[in-house]
Amino acid sequence: MIRYVFLSILLSPVLFMTGCSSLVQDVPDAKVPQEPQKPVIVGFISPQDSAVGVSIQLTKPVLGTLTANSIVSGAVVTISEGNRFMALPFVPGSEGVYLARTRNLRIEAGKTYKLFVTMPTGQTLSATAKVPEPIAIQEVVLDSVLARDFGSLPTYRYTVRFKWRDPAGEANYYRINADQLFSEKVTTGPNNQTQVITSAQRISFLNQDGRYVVSDVNQDGEPLTSATGYYNKYVISYSTNGATRAPGGPVTLYLLNTDKSYYDYHSALNRYSDADGNPFAEPVLLPGNIEGGGLGCFAAFNQSVVRFTPK
Repeated sequence: MIRYVFLSILLSPVLFMTGCSSLVQDVPDAKVPQEPQKPVIVGFISPQDSAVGVSIQLTKPVLGTLTANSIVSGAVVTISEGNRFMALPFVPGSEGVYLARTRNLRIEAGKTYKLFVTMPTGQTLSATAKVPEPIAIQEVVLDSVLARDFGSLPTYRYTVRFKWRDPAGEANYYRINADQLFSEKVTTGPNNQTQVITSAQRISFLNQDGRYVVSDVNQDGEPLTSATGYYNKYVISYSTNGATRAPGGPVTLYLLNTDKSYYDYHSALNRYSDADGNPFAEPVLLPGNIEGGGLGCFAAFNQSVVRFTPK
């Protein structure tokens, strides 16, 4: 009896793998649903931006090869609010981007804007977005933790969180973001000239660089606190004279109060990104609000900003 049980245990993985392989079948091209390419429109508006951009491309075909024909360059794109409107011309050489300065149409909190797109084929698409009010960051909490990475010597990691008050009686959706500026001395040229290069590095919250979104579900009207982000108090620059340590650059914290379309779209985009390469992950459908037979999202946000310099 014991021998039979042992054999059944050994055979189970074989049978399991055999069963899995039988699920893999080659489907003839003729049986694959042939859906026509659809427009994909993505654009976000904010009072803080000096320009409005909208990207228009076509979906990838199920069969065949994706070519430059997926970029739509001949559409007519306008954004309006009441009796005001502005046209967004195509940016030559771009990936289907249409762009216009907001001096032609100011983006303001509390107002609803409508996007109109007429495709080269004559197909018309539209979407609306209402700009929410800004919500101020009320408090910034700085701290540090002692950490040891991959057997290295103990070192301090500097942390930042920020707090705000959620407005009561309404649904609110947020995106948390932050970045830090770094100035690095680089030696270039035949005479070893020193050049200072400044760049921005995103600060990670919840291990999500720029992808951290949250809603006020079950915490309406309450004080809210962001997750912990990590910044650098010092920056190390390397040159021919060795390494030098300089104070870390300014840190900028962003609290985006977004509309629901923005939140739904980015939440699904996060799940899609996290599931990439996982054969057991459930399929993720990206929600959208484009009317007229298109895909994508046109949404709005309003942001509050706080800056500090590490000391």
